[in-house]
Amino acid sequence: MSNGVLLFANNNEQVDYVKQAVYSAKLIKQHLGCGVAIVSDCADYVKTGFPSYTTHIDHIIHVDSNITKDAGQKRFRDGTMAEKTLQWKNTNRYSAYDVTPFDQTIVLDTDVLINNDLYKHCWTQPHDFLIDRQPVDIHPTRQDHTFQRISDKSIDFYWATAFFFRKSPFTKLFFDTINHVVENYDFYRMMYQIIPQKLRNDFVFSIAIHILNGFGPADI
Repeated sequence: MSNGVLLFANNNEQVDYVKQAVYSAKLIKQHLGCGVAIVSDCADYVKTGFPSYTTHIDHIIHVDSNITKDAGQKRFRDGTMAEKTLQWKNTNRYSAYDVTPFDQTIVLDTDVLINNDLYKHCWTQPHDFLIDRQPVDIHPTRQDHTFQRISDKSIDFYWATAFFFRKSPFTKLFFDTINHVVENYDFYRMMYQIIPQKLRNDFVFSIAIHILNGFGPADI
């Protein structure tokens, strides 16, 4: 059974997500020793910009730029005094099940840097799907409740920043449900009282989990 990490890296006009992914891949190889695949709409840049990429990247999966053309906008902050709004091409994570070359896959944001081998436990634990619902805020005094529920009177918030899945009938159904939510996002956004119009992976995954648990609290 093949194990690996999948990194989605679609550059915008100022942020080099491919460069982040290449550095992340080096750490993944060092600490997890598993396969690494990069999914990108600028896959040629991986090859031309990083000639030694084959030492830590096993697969480059090209996606057509039309898939990411409907990118939304996101505010990017560089400290507390600098802020700008840029393209946010991060909506194709719903395709992870179909594009992954691995039987067992960890999907990570490109700015998640692996510095130990804890994620190795994913390969041997019994669950076909794992995702985080209780993040730990590193800010010592901040109490931000916006990451507890996807809206004030709605459902639990799950982080699509890092998740694991093993190919199985259940995870196939789960990703089919995610695709359904993406295709009908305007309806689900109103149903779940989500104010921002931008499609967000965390919201889509949270809604799919809620649906598959009979519209009740999740036991995943």
